[in-house]
Amino acid sequence: MASTIASLLLQLWQIVLARLLAWISTVQSRTTTRSDAISTNERCIARKVEEGNVGCLVLFGTQSGTAQTIAEKLAREAHARFGLECLLAPFDDYDFNNMPEISPNTLVLLVMASYGDGEPTDDACQFYSLLTDESSWLGELGDNGLGKLRFGAFGLGNSTYTHYNKVMRQVNDRLLATGARRLGPLGESDDSKETPEETFLQWKEEMWSHAVKVMELEERVAVFEPSYEVLEIQAQEDSTEKPSTLPKHHNQGPTGATPVPIRASRRLVFTHNRDCVHVELDISGSDLCYETGDHLGVWPTNPQAEVERFLQKFGLWEKRKTTISISKREGDFSSQTPFPPTVSVEDLALHHLDICGPVSRQSLSVIADFVADEAQGTTLKRLGADKNHFLKLTEGQYFNTALLLEHLFPGDEAVTVPLGILLECVPKLQPRFYSISSSAMAERQRPTITVSAQSIPVLETSRRFLGVASNFILDSSRTRESVLPVFVRTSSFRIPEDLPVPVLMIGPGTGVAPFRGFVRERIEQKRQVQGIGTLTLFYGCRTADEDFLYKDEWKAYQDELGDKFQMHVAFSRQTEKKIYVQDILMEQWEEVIRVIRNNGAVYVCGDVRMGKGVYSTLRDILVNGEGISEDEAEEILRDMKQSRFYHEDVW
Repeated sequence: MASTIASLLLQLWQIVLARLLAWISTVQSRTTTRSDAISTNERCIARKVEEGNVGCLVLFGTQSGTAQTIAEKLAREAHARFGLECLLAPFDDYDFNNMPEISPNTLVLLVMASYGDGEPTDDACQFYSLLTDESSWLGELGDNGLGKLRFGAFGLGNSTYTHYNKVMRQVNDRLLATGARRLGPLGESDDSKETPEETFLQWKEEMWSHAVKVMELEERVAVFEPSYEVLEIQAQEDSTEKPSTLPKHHNQGPTGATPVPIRASRRLVFTHNRDCVHVELDISGSDLCYETGDHLGVWPTNPQAEVERFLQKFGLWEKRKTTISISKREGDFSSQTPFPPTVSVEDLALHHLDICGPVSRQSLSVIADFVADEAQGTTLKRLGADKNHFLKLTEGQYFNTALLLEHLFPGDEAVTVPLGILLECVPKLQPRFYSISSSAMAERQRPTITVSAQSIPVLETSRRFLGVASNFILDSSRTRESVLPVFVRTSSFRIPEDLPVPVLMIGPGTGVAPFRGFVRERIEQKRQVQGIGTLTLFYGCRTADEDFLYKDEWKAYQDELGDKFQMHVAFSRQTEKKIYVQDILMEQWEEVIRVIRNNGAVYVCGDVRMGKGVYSTLRDILVNGEGISEDEAEEILRDMKQSRFYHEDVW
């Protein structure tokens, strides 16, 4: 028995060592010295700050736009309250090799989101690597290399992820370790508990309090100035025509998206509260291309009923056909105008504003200062100032801004504020991302997505909260000749290029979508080259008859792949005992061990709580199946993540 365990440990150690050496080689290949970096630097942040006499440098890393919105608010407040010249930019706009030369008279504010399971956002990767990579020149600076730097730090994350706010925490630790001084606490937004805005409002006041003392800032009376200037160009005649599905201002849809036709669709699940659809798109007439495992970004259109509610409640209904121009106010700090230069008021609400998003206290406070009706202003000001009162009124109600105003001021009573203020208060509409569920080899011009339409009953009301993007796609799939404005986002969630590598796939619900693509890809490869590794899929749903996605397809895949494909299904509502993917993983522990022993790749797709549960289950399987400690099992899984043999696509 002892010799068997020793043999297993030796095999595991060889796996760990091989992957560690591969990772070290990757790190060494990108190592650079500070002198090398400076010699090629053309975007020096220290020089930019000095030349612009910048008193407040605000840098952000964002994936969904939330961190950018918070950074913009910080820059405006720094200028309005303290008269500071501000520079606002994403991290990848500049090089930071001269960061030690930034003056102590410049306040540096960092807003960073953790993306996925503790990864930096795309626009913050280089900055993050610079600070956290021990082989970078920053490691040579010592404990006072950044002694002149004064900074504030606010991170956005979700504590249901294993590595909650990892990016901001690691950046903060490295800055402190090299002598930088943080002003105020480390701000950490936990999206699983409250909106980022709530945490931000509390953090910023503490940060400003420290900044005033340390940097001797003088506060002045702040006058709110909107970022945008809005001018009416042409009042269009009233029309009964429905507004366009796609924006008219841009041939490629919003922000570079490409309108592509829906070629086919079919319903996968339909119950009283669940609706899931398979959508096939045709990209043959576009420049779009994808690889198996990539994401498809979809720009949604707001539902017409919500657009009408928004326009009516803000007194804009009579002007809905009016064409307006939107331009940046001179001196504003936001990076660019996210709106077309000219657009009708109705199309603005349809395609560009997130009018269905949750109402925020800060937005109510701003509206209160500009609303024409004094009584309305008093009501809104109280809600904006009193967190407990706000939460008591809104919790569980899924109020967007117009819905809340309808609740507060029922009937035809409009809340009249300048349109430029609304552009400031209502977030910009963002794309939603879906895993592509097709194979690029088999369906190069026909990517598919698997969409579960979100529909949540609101307690003690007759209303339902409907997910904007999922229901937009669902409605579009039912309409003849519909198009979707889409773009492809490259993903690292890719099936191994080395065909013999065994693959373990874990994805309950719509988390199975990319694995459908993986299996179809391997089928195509097997037809061409034969030699492929095993594919083992662990899937979970409620019952075999209710929501077993692609139920009829999996049998055909098994017939095609033979013993190269296994599928294990957990039904959580089929019997009295609820069974989840973690349970069937434990039942099939020998298969899991086989894949890991043979340098296999593990893929997990689905909600983040499931992802954490799966990780814990795999750790337990290693502990019990291999007779090793929890620490040793954790080390194996960490190494698999570092060497890209453990992939997660969780939300």
